[in-house]
Amino acid sequence: MSVDFSARLPDEISIERVRLMAEEAISIRRLAAMTEDPEMRPRFRPEHDQALELWDGGGYAWYWKASQAGIPRPYWTATLVGQQTPATRAVRAFWDDQPADQGRALILLGPTGVGKTFAQVAGLRHSARGEIVFIPFGRLVRELLNPEAQGETLEAAIEAPVLCIDDLGGAYLKVDGLAEALVEELFVERELRRACTLATSNLRADRLGELLGDRVESRLAGPWASIVEVRGPDLRRARLQAVGQ
Repeated sequence: MSVDFSARLPDEISIERVRLMAEEAISIRRLAAMTEDPEMRPRFRPEHDQALELWDGGGYAWYWKASQAGIPRPYWTATLVGQQTPATRAVRAFWDDQPADQGRALILLGPTGVGKTFAQVAGLRHSARGEIVFIPFGRLVRELLNPEAQGETLEAAIEAPVLCIDDLGGAYLKVDGLAEALVEELFVERELRRACTLATSNLRADRLGELLGDRVESRLAGPWASIVEVRGPDLRRARLQAVGQ
């Protein structure tokens, strides 16, 4: 089995191969511990040690989790370590204050480029436990309006231990329309379950409330949710300017 161990951000095939080999290595360890005769014990190969190192310490466990969650590849390397932006500070404070027995909601608002999505994904990488569902709001709305995908999409979003909606309000919701009603149901259910719910949005708080409706706005204004307005320079533009210098 050939794996590209040198790539900084591996492709999904390499991640899956490392995952399978790491699982095989763990099974070998268990079998070896249960086998009294040294000659009968299964043997580790060098690839097993390398796979375990990559899985546990090389970020591959997170890369696999991120790929399964639907997080875009450019954000897989997001981290809170060494990051001091208004968005990362808000995310770090949120996870530091997250109750152990229930989830809360964090909505980051602010203009494009201030690092909202980066910070939310970085928080997931460092703190989230259990399954993550990451979905752009535009795709969520499209799937909720698709009769073939509607039920499965809504159930997955409601049941997810951790849900992250990117660019909340980035798609049109018809007032009193089906999508608005289903988005409302999603937020109402997650608030009732005290489920960890994250979102980013380019809208102001008042405009977001108008878009999502009174019931959702009320829940986001309550103790379950924190809405943080993030300000700052356009980090994407700053990076591009730094590269060009």
